[in-house]
Amino acid sequence: MAVGLREWSPEVTGVPSVDDHTMLGRAMAIVDAIADHGCGLPLTDLAAVTGLPKPTTLRIANSLVERNILTRNAFGYALGPSLVGLGETAALQRRFERYRPILDELQRRHGGVAWLTAGPSIVRVHPIAVVCAPRLLPLAHSAWPASDSPEMLANTAGGHLALAQRPDLIDQVVARGGLRRRTPTSLRDARELAAAVARVQRDGFAVESEQCVPGWSCAAAVLPSIEGTAAVVGITVDAEHNPRDILRALGRAFEAIVDDAVPSRHSG
Repeated sequence: MAVGLREWSPEVTGVPSVDDHTMLGRAMAIVDAIADHGCGLPLTDLAAVTGLPKPTTLRIANSLVERNILTRNAFGYALGPSLVGLGETAALQRRFERYRPILDELQRRHGGVAWLTAGPSIVRVHPIAVVCAPRLLPLAHSAWPASDSPEMLANTAGGHLALAQRPDLIDQVVARGGLRRRTPTSLRDARELAAAVARVQRDGFAVESEQCVPGWSCAAAVLPSIEGTAAVVGITVDAEHNPRDILRALGRAFEAIVDDAVPSRHSG
C-alpha cells in the first residue's frame, strides 16, 4: 500500500535542519523543507523535518501564509505564489544584470532614475534594474502606477510603448479608468491617448512630461526581444531637462544594450 503523507516519516527523506534560533533562519528552514518534500506538508511533519517546536512552526508557517510565501492545500503547507514571482524576477535579474553598468552611466550623466523593465510580454513588464540616488528611492519605487495597471498604460512612457504594440487595449484602458488625471498635464481622453500612441508607433520611442508625476519627465524605448523576453529601457528625470539631451542619452544606452544582445546586428 502506498504511504500517505500522514504516515510519512522524516527519517526516510532526511535529517532535521539545524535550528539557528533566528527568525529568518527558521523561516528559511520551513520554506526549504516544503520545497524539498513535495506539494504539501502537514504541520507535524514540517516540525519534525525542521527540528522546530510545533507551536513555533505553526506561528512562522502561518505568518508566511499571510505573506503569500506559503499557502495551504489539502495536504498541508505548500509553496506560495509570492515565491513564483520572486523566482521569475530573480531569473530576469540574472539575465539582464550585465546591462547594469550601462544604466549606471546613464544615471551618472543625467541624474534622475535609469531603469530597465522586463517580463513575458510588453504589457506585463516589471522593474528589473533601477539606478538612482538614495534620496530618489522612495520616488522610484512608489510614485508611479503599478505595472500593467490602466493608470500605467495611460500615463507613462512605458505604458505608451505597450499600447503602441497593443492598440487594441486602448478602449479597455479608458473603460477601466486609466485616464483619471494624475497631474494637470495628464492625457484627458481617448483621442489624446490614441495620438500619443500613434507618435510612439511613428518614432519608435516614447516621451511623457509630467503626465504621471509632477516635475518629472520620462523617455523609454522597447528593446529587441532578448531570449524571448520583452524589455524596456528608460530614464526618468527632472522635467527641466532638455528633452533632446535625454533622448540622445537614451539612444546611446539603447544602442549599447542592443549591440550586446544582438551581436549579429553589425556582422555580415
